[in-house]
Amino acid sequence: MDLEKLKAMVDDFGSDIVVKAIDRAVTRNKRSLAYIHGILKSWQTGGYDDENTAQPQPTPRNSKKEAIDVVNRLMAEYQAQEQKGETKDDNGNIDPASDWSFATGVQK
Repeated sequence: MDLEKLKAMVDDFGSDIVVKAIDRAVTRNKRSLAYIHGILKSWQTGGYDDENTAQPQPTPRNSKKEAIDVVNRLMAEYQAQEQKGETKDDNGNIDPASDWSFATGVQK
């Protein structure tokens, strides 16, 4: 079965690329056809990446600093709304209807 899978990979990707993927897997001490197939799929999607060439890593979409900045901005907006005297209920809390547009950015 493994031989058939290997032949299928060679048919799909070409023998040179499969050999490079096998070398990469062996270098990483990951000796399975599934891992090799994952490397080949990755190269098919994103192009061949030479391990010796340093590529910049993409920054995380939601970094911790960005999350803190968003929270700080929202808190500042919230405090500004409180100072304007937003509608408050009997307990002194901001009316959820007026707070909704602040939290979601969607106006009533």
